[in-house]
Order: sequence, then C-alpha cells, then structure tokens
Amino acid sequence: MRRSAALVVAVAMALTALAGCSSVARTPTLPTTDFSPDLVVEVHPCPALPSVAAKAPACDEGLSVQPASNPLDAPVRTTPDHSVLLVRNLAASARRVTGTVKSHVVFDTGQMAQGNTTTVVLGTPGVVTITDVTTGRHTTLTVHPA
Repeated sequence: MRRSAALVVAVAMALTALAGCSSVARTPTLPTTDFSPDLVVEVHPCPALPSVAAKAPACDEGLSVQPASNPLDAPVRTTPDHSVLLVRNLAASARRVTGTVKSHVVFDTGQMAQGNTTTVVLGTPGVVTITDVTTGRHTTLTVHPA
C-alpha cells in the first residue's frame, strides 16, 4: 500500500512538472484597440456650382465635424475623450490640420495632400480648437471625460 501511494505521488509530481513544459511558448497578449472613427473632420472647399457662387458672397474653405455613422447629421460640438477622428482633406490643395487645447498641441496631421486621410485619437479633455493651418479657418470641439 505504501508502495502504491509512493508511486501515485511520484507520478503526480512527474505530471505536474511536465504540465509546465510545453513545446508552444506562451506569448503575452495585448488588448485590441478599435480605431473605427467616431467623428469625421473634413477640410472642404467652396461649392463648385457657378450659379450659386455667382450669387453668394465670397466662399471660404472651412472645416466640419460630423458623426462618422451619418455624415449628413448636424455638426458635432461635444464628444467623449478617446474618441477617434478621421481627418479628411477634400480641399483642392495640401492642408495641415492641428488640434490645440489651451495653446497645447494635442494633434498635428502634418501636410495632407488632396484626398488624404489620417486618424487621430482625442485623449485630452477640454475645448479642442481644430485649425486648418493653411487658411487659418477653425472650429471647436468640446472633449469631456468618458
């Protein structure tokens, strides 16, 4: 009986030791991040319709902030922190867009050619002034803690 108890203990210890050994090395896993845009910031040109432009005052290129889920919805003025912005240049020339909170730059797209896009994550709560550096046109977006 002692002999079989000793054998069971020896087998259990051997199996425990082997369970820790594996030919597949464990690697750390990282959480996935969702970079699907919540909002779309567009640098847009003036309307191209000559009949409208002839009757309207001089048109300035500008910026708009729309929900990514439905860009035709009303412009967005507030968003939670860690929102993902898709910045899109629809203007006829290269543009650079920056975001500042209290004179601190929180994002800078660098020069974006016509049609280019980039993704920005807003992590700093406060009023973000989004500026088209080329034209000086700007809009604001209030980022609140989630």
